[in-house]
Amino acid sequence: MKHHATSFLVSTYSKEFPDPTHDFEPLEEHLAPQRYVSFVTRSKRKLLDPKRKTRMKIMAKQFGVSEMQLYRIKSGENWGHITID
Repeated sequence: MKHHATSFLVSTYSKEFPDPTHDFEPLEEHLAPQRYVSFVTRSKRKLLDPKRKTRMKIMAKQFGVSEMQLYRIKSGENWGHITID
């Protein structure tokens, strides 16, 4: 046990990853980089357009994401907190 207490790896790990039982202050609820927010707003506008003729597969290639990701954005499962005006 002495080695465990003085090990370099253990001390480094404990600094990087604090005790999980410690109570942390909650982060802001939806903290996301602006580039993701702009991507989601652009994709939601296209997805929710009633006159949309573009297929999901083509839109997925345009945005560089999978079709499933677009379906989840459309249903609100992913990025549901971002609204379109």
